[in-house]
Amino acid sequence: MRNTNVILFLRYLIYNFIGFNSFIIRKIIFSFYHKYNKYKFKHKSISLCGRGISVNKFFNNDFKKHSKVYLVNYCAKDLRLNDYLKLVNKDLVLVSNITEDMPNMVLLFLIKICEIIITQPDSLISSGIINPKRKSYKLNLLGVNVRGYRKSKYINIYEKNKEVGGFGSGIYAIYEAAEYAIRNNIKDIYLYGFDFYSGPYNKLSLLREEYNSDKQYFEHMADNHKISKSLDYLVSKYPNLSFKNNTLNNYKFKSENIKRYLYKEEL
Repeated sequence: MRNTNVILFLRYLIYNFIGFNSFIIRKIIFSFYHKYNKYKFKHKSISLCGRGISVNKFFNNDFKKHSKVYLVNYCAKDLRLNDYLKLVNKDLVLVSNITEDMPNMVLLFLIKICEIIITQPDSLISSGIINPKRKSYKLNLLGVNVRGYRKSKYINIYEKNKEVGGFGSGIYAIYEAAEYAIRNNIKDIYLYGFDFYSGPYNKLSLLREEYNSDKQYFEHMADNHKISKSLDYLVSKYPNLSFKNNTLNNYKFKSENIKRYLYKEEL
């Protein structure tokens, strides 16, 4: 246990040292960039990108419409070079689970990252070195503020609700985007890639490759209804927001403020 704590402490110090240098490099890059480009946005909408195949609608065309983007649980294998270029000139928020996977660190230097959210309560994530929840600290490498999800007056996100099947990273990301939208008077939230195991494909890979066994794979596929119900419950708490859901998911939502656009792969 003592050796583990020493390793975590050293990792924390090293990653934060690299993160501080990353912060300086970002400041230099964007000071020059902003000097020659008009960069300030008044965001008219928010887009969230899950890892399902329907996210290709965003990266193929819809990226042109959005200036505020949330990427959920993305790692280096999920994005091509061209995808990074489509995120330039946007305000990006990275949302990660406790494993702290992230896209290519070097290519992210081209992109303005506003913050990083780990899908754990903020009281656990923002406690510094003495933090039993964080085992990696890898996201500190980017030199950007890292926090957990925070409380809301619209929904008790910390409470386990019997009406829903639990919240995963995607649902927490949508929750954080909804909170941002309320604070900044934004009405429209666009969802891409939240297929909830409706098909065999992720953005660039087979879903089956994510799991060690067929049993794990089919257990996750069976979670479709449970996660969909959680999303339905979440959006019902934000009746003044409009959710546009580009997806393969056939779930029929009860909430009137979410509209489904069934994704079709472009040939």
